[in-house]
Amino acid sequence: MYLDLISAGYISFRDASFWAYWARVEKKSTRTGASDSTADAAAGFGKENRSPEFANRDLHAEAGGWGPIRSGEENKHRYGIVLFNSKAQVLLREPPNAFADDVWQFAKGKPEKGEHPLETARREVVEETGHYPSVVGFVPGSFSSGGGTINHYYLGEDHMGLVEPLVLAVNGETSNLRWADPAMALTLLSDSPNREGGRREVETLKAACAAYAALRPHLSLPDSVVPASAVPTEPGDGAEPCGRGRHQDGAGT
Repeated sequence: MYLDLISAGYISFRDASFWAYWARVEKKSTRTGASDSTADAAAGFGKENRSPEFANRDLHAEAGGWGPIRSGEENKHRYGIVLFNSKAQVLLREPPNAFADDVWQFAKGKPEKGEHPLETARREVVEETGHYPSVVGFVPGSFSSGGGTINHYYLGEDHMGLVEPLVLAVNGETSNLRWADPAMALTLLSDSPNREGGRREVETLKAACAAYAALRPHLSLPDSVVPASAVPTEPGDGAEPCGRGRHQDGAGT
């Protein structure tokens, strides 16, 4: 229903009016609810928003981006946002009834016809977590498990907290949310009964942390360090734990 109005030129996803419309048709309030991440937010955190820039970029076509969409895999691609707060914690969601045995995962979803990946990612994060993210970069590469979906992520920062407290109950897409520092997130994602899904989410976490560390090198993020001994690595695994390495392609160039 959103895309019909967007394509007709009545409303733009990148405008504040889109969110007002979304809240109205879904019968939700746009007033800020009890913030779950910003009580001690650093001054200026989350104020940067590069959404207009990324709305005009094709990360599948860029060197160091997400990689091309191969023939026959067009319907497998999913888009989301790895969301950080001012404490360098990441936002995890738990699907209802532990969908596909994935206990914790990052918000993402399938694009609707005509959607830009950024539009898909922001819409899915709002619908699945109730947060309005500020997009600041992207996570290079793709993340998949077996023959399932192929996931791609932007990097986001949260400065508003949970602005849609009823979204989880109304949509029924998420049963629980939590902020976790990368070390705790690593444990939660690794404990998934779905081993392939857990591996995929762990790889996403490591790459997102490396990209975010490259994007925000001036920040002191003591909670962002994942102990090297806690990160299983394999030959050729170039992802660095958050706070330890610099993933230059993830700097949102």
